Amino acid sequence: MPKYEAKYPKDPEEATSLLRPGNQEFIKGIYTKAHETFEICQGMETPLAMQYILDNIEDRSHGFIEIGSAYGGSFFCWASIITGGPAVSVDKAIEAKTFKHGITTPNDAITVQLRNELWEEFFPNRVHVVDGYSQENASIEAVEKILGSHKVDFLFIDGDHSEEITTLDWQNYSRFVRPGGLVGFHDIFHPVHQKECGKFFRELPNRKWDTGRENHCKAHTETGIGMIHID
Repeated sequence: MPKYEAKYPKDPEEATSLLRPGNQEFIKGIYTKAHETFEICQGMETPLAMQYILDNIEDRSHGFIEIGSAYGGSFFCWASIITGGPAVSVDKAIEAKTFKHGITTPNDAITVQLRNELWEEFFPNRVHVVDGYSQENASIEAVEKILGSHKVDFLFIDGDHSEEITTLDWQNYSRFVRPGGLVGFHDIFHPVHQKECGKFFRELPNRKWDTGRENHCKAHTETGIGMIHID
């Protein structure tokens, strides 16, 4: 499967080095598999977010939604710790461009097909792929049709990182998260995105946590994940 090599390190040993011993090996195994089988476009912020999910969601059987899935590595991580319920990807998979920054999603039709087939192989009868921009009515309606009245444990917002679309993603999809669940935002510390999705995250009044609190520089200054509690 084609590989996307980000500029920051993604070595599994380094990426999981700040985790507590109690779940370090478990998370490292998942992260390593995601990196080797798919590709993961995040560094150590993802293992830290996985640890936070394990610490804060006791019953992880209700599923999740990921907005922006790229090669599929982070989707694999969430599906491996949220072990029941629908696993939903909302992703404009081929030649997507963000609303503001003009970033192209690095996927092609063959890669996307293989990614989807591997997801289904690892997580049979759970995977739902919505191919479209998250802010489009057709994508929102597709998720509504998949879930019905069901609410998920986790929503990961990692599509267009502009403040405008991040706001829409929060408004349109956070309602699908159950009380006690979490919403994650990627790249809140990124030099470009911290003034966009990062600004939106910081201004939310909800109870929150972010990877910068773990006192490490790589996940803090380059990317980062912020978590919002749905109470």
